Amino acid sequence: MTIPNQLGFEENWSIIRNFAEYVAPALGWEPARPGVLPTGYDIDEAGAE
Repeated sequence: MTIPNQLGFEENWSIIRNFAEYVAPALGWEPARPGVLPTGYDIDEAGAE
């Protein structure tokens, strides 16, 4: 997805948020859980290694 940066932060954030909230789930996308990597380690634990 390409978003022109001339629109400014608020407009860009609105486009991205609406895409993630409405379009992406309809396409089968599931958001990652915050703080969890595919390895199963928390971000803090993975960064300490």
